[in-house]
Amino acid sequence: MRKILLIGNYRYDGQRSMQKFARMLAAGLAGPDTEVRLIRPEPLFGALAPGSRSIRKWLGYIDKFLIFPMRLALVLNGRWRPDVLHICDQANAMYAHAAWGVPVVVTVHDLLAVRSAFGRVAENPVGWTGRLLMAWVRSGLARAQSLVCDSTNTRDELLDICNVPASRTSVVLNAIDDGFAPVDDAIARSAVRRLVAKQKPEWLTGKGTAPFILHVGNNNWYKNRRGVLRIFREVQRLQPDLKLIMAGAAPTDDLTNLVQDSGCGESVLFAVGPTDAEVIALYQQAELLLFPSIAEGFGWPIVEAQLLGCPVVTTNRAPMTEVSGDAAVYIDPADETASAHAVKNVVKMPLADRIEIVELGIENAKRFSAVHWIAGYRSAHDTVLPWAINQREAMDVSELPAMAETLSNREITSKSANQTNLPAPSAHCNYKQRSTTAV
Repeated sequence: MRKILLIGNYRYDGQRSMQKFARMLAAGLAGPDTEVRLIRPEPLFGALAPGSRSIRKWLGYIDKFLIFPMRLALVLNGRWRPDVLHICDQANAMYAHAAWGVPVVVTVHDLLAVRSAFGRVAENPVGWTGRLLMAWVRSGLARAQSLVCDSTNTRDELLDICNVPASRTSVVLNAIDDGFAPVDDAIARSAVRRLVAKQKPEWLTGKGTAPFILHVGNNNWYKNRRGVLRIFREVQRLQPDLKLIMAGAAPTDDLTNLVQDSGCGESVLFAVGPTDAEVIALYQQAELLLFPSIAEGFGWPIVEAQLLGCPVVTTNRAPMTEVSGDAAVYIDPADETASAHAVKNVVKMPLADRIEIVELGIENAKRFSAVHWIAGYRSAHDTVLPWAINQREAMDVSELPAMAETLSNREITSKSANQTNLPAPSAHCNYKQRSTTAV
């Protein structure tokens, strides 16, 4: 029985996509020959400041960097000793330093924060604390035995910014959740009507709504929400009846002011924190997805939109081009006028052309199947297991059971720790279908 320990993200960091990624990976890797345990830093100190994001952020560092490493050490040195430690997000790569004698696999979604910290991204300056944190992350990436990237572009950036050999890296394209599937058109239309009626009842028309374009994303700088609004302002001059729905995080004050200053306030709706069912409905009813990101690690909304038959207009830059293939219309977001014309052309394209781009998108989305995705990660785990065997053969394994018993009973003392010269064992990730365990 292979045992794999999976590390997920801190809940208060608000990374829904990363939380979903960990759950999908745990369920997909689980099987008769594989046991999975999923752990993550829990909000203890962070929960003490629910009303202040800045205070909660700093208290969260205690949860993530002081309390969780101790909990991780107990798991790694307990009775359930994993074969692979799999860190699901490169932002947590520093936990690799706790994995002595156990191989570490890290999924690298993007390196925007690391590249920013080392001065590679002028649009996103980073303070000294951020630079220290990203240096810690980079050292954790160098410590890992396998680095699995979401895209070829991310792998290229990894090799550029981190001192790791190419032989330790691989590319496994993300997968779409099996539950993310089309619904009946009437159901989708009704869901969008309910969502719109809460904020913009004047958009309702007959059994549907006014035509709209869609953006899905948060307020991170690289998502380019400001660019979305500037392009839409130009679109409105070409087609005044078109609306914009921005699904995701609540707008910042800066975005809210930009909407009002642009004169498009009556034509913009922020769908904050939509459910998966609402997002599916929005994709199915939208004229197109406008996704003018400055940068991405992968660009999940592109594949989601294509799967659900929604045409995509996105940035002519990797990894958007890598993910979209030949099934998207590409733009330069800095050229807002040309981008607006591209949007209008898609909205107004003849039915036959629209059917063609939709069919191309659906075909492209098949590349991102869960079967291929899980096979890629199983292969990554297989690759590092011989490393673990070699490490264990180099250790005095006769002492490991007694050490594990001591740690699991939490009776280790500083004296006994000094007398024990064994490296702390590392974690391994194991997944079991419908039996994933949270430690």
